Amino acid sequence: MFHYTVETNQTVEEAISSLEKNLAEEKFGILWKFDIKDKLQEKRTV
Repeated sequence: MFHYTVETNQTVEEAISSLEKNLAEEKFGILWKFDIKDKLQEKRTV
């Protein structure tokens, strides 16, 4: 099992926003935010 913990002084909203930004920069998707229908439609238009 993998466990990774980072402590921060940010609010939960700030930490989530920061995490999403950094993941996007590395071309990672954020699964808990995906709207699969929209994502598939986006892939069709590319």
